[in-house]
This record gives sequence, structure tokens and C-alpha cells, in this order.
Amino acid sequence: MVERAMRATPFDKLPSRERHTAIVAELDALVRTIPPSRPLYSKELAEQIGTSVRTLHSASVSVVGMSLHSYLRLKRLTQVRLQLLTGAFSVKAAALANGFWHLGDFSRVYRRVFGELPSQTRARAKQCKQLDLSPPPCPDESKLTLVSLSSPSFPRQHSRSFCPLWPIAPVCVRSGN
Repeated sequence: MVERAMRATPFDKLPSRERHTAIVAELDALVRTIPPSRPLYSKELAEQIGTSVRTLHSASVSVVGMSLHSYLRLKRLTQVRLQLLTGAFSVKAAALANGFWHLGDFSRVYRRVFGELPSQTRARAKQCKQLDLSPPPCPDESKLTLVSLSSPSFPRQHSRSFCPLWPIAPVCVRSGN
């Protein structure tokens, strides 16, 4: 019992759900400080957070609904996707920069998560950069408003002129109506 009291963490006094949420928040903060290409080890993460590997895994399952390993991989895959969407990174460079060393496995997992190959994401991003995405000039008494492309108020004739990666588009809307 004395040994347990000496290992007490700030999470111990919280109810289970709140404790798990706090642990995952601490995990997210910790992962942001680690270089993305560096391998992540659950034991090392648990020690730095001040909890056990089992508790860290349980918190991940409880809060985000997936194993710790899957959650960390998804976070890194999302970073790769964001880099590919800029069009500035090659698939290989983005994957390696985020700790994916086996490109075949990376591509397979990326496709399973996002429904397309990483090269397809990059190609669409590069295509969008070639489009003129500047908003049209607004006539008098109008203001520029962002409207969802799926919104019934978004004019269908303009839908092709905007990047398919963006869920919103600038549209002129008359003021006072």
C-alpha cells in the first residue's frame, strides 16, 4: 500500500472517465512535443505521463475508441495527409518525416483509412493549386460569405470552379435580405 501511495499521479483522484480523458489529453500534448519521425513506445509514453501502459491503453480505448497503437498511427497518418494536401511534399518525404519507414505498408494503411492512395491525395492537391481559387468580386451591397458546397443555397454552376478538397466556397450574398 505504501508503494502505491508513493506512485500516486495527478489522475488518481479523478473519476474513471475524467481520468481517462485527462490521460489522453496529456498523451496528445506529449506526442506534439516529440519529433514526428521518432518512434513512439508505449512504455516510454506511459512513464512520461506518469501512468502504466495498461492504463494508457485503456484510456485510449475509452476516450477515442481505438487501441493506443491505432490512435498514434492515425494521428501520424493525419499529419501525412495534411502535408500531402499542401502539395509541397512527395509521398515518400511525408511518410518518412512522420515515422513510416515501410512505404508499402504505409500506402496500404493510408488507403484503408482515407479511401485513396497517398499519391491520389497529392495529385488532387496539386490539381487544386492550378485552379484559380480567388473569390469573385462582389457587386455593391454584397458581402463575401463562406457557404458549404453541399448547401442548397450554393449555386451549382460555380461548384466546379472550386477545389474539390474544400467543403466551403466563397459566395457573394446581398446584405440586408
